[in-house]
Amino acid sequence: QRVKKISVMLLGQGLNATIALLMMPYLARSFSKIDYASYGQSLLVVMTTASIIVAIFNKSLYLFLARDEDSPSTIISGNLFTALLVSLTAFSSIYLIAPQIAQVFGNLELTDFIRLYAISIPFVVGYNIINAYMIFHGKVKASSLISVLSNLIKVTLLLVAIQYFKSI
Repeated sequence: QRVKKISVMLLGQGLNATIALLMMPYLARSFSKIDYASYGQSLLVVMTTASIIVAIFNKSLYLFLARDEDSPSTIISGNLFTALLVSLTAFSSIYLIAPQIAQVFGNLELTDFIRLYAISIPFVVGYNIINAYMIFHGKVKASSLISVLSNLIKVTLLLVAIQYFKSI
């Protein structure tokens, strides 16, 4: 049972890694050097922020679920609500200081990219908390399926933006 769950999770992560690797050459050829660098820098800023928030809330979620003092629905709803408030605060902060971040990178065009991607922070955080909850309760197959499907949707939206709007 455990080996099967680990295999399913590895398969899902492998598919996501393959999708990402296949996208890299396409993105490098679709963007100018400046746009590709701006894309990478904006992802660095936004995903680093989201990853820190996710790490904190996933750790607290596992801790509270393991204690088994409250109902799982109370734990997940409280965790999601708090994470939503923190991630909205992070979004607002990044949105406001985007010009200063762009100056630090020496790339003033980065401001709009950062502001655009910062919108994803609450979604990334919420997704990861729900994913951690599903894994804790042994729903690895559903978690992996959702992970791969959401990655495919993200890549599809990126392709549409590049092909039809000639930008991200």
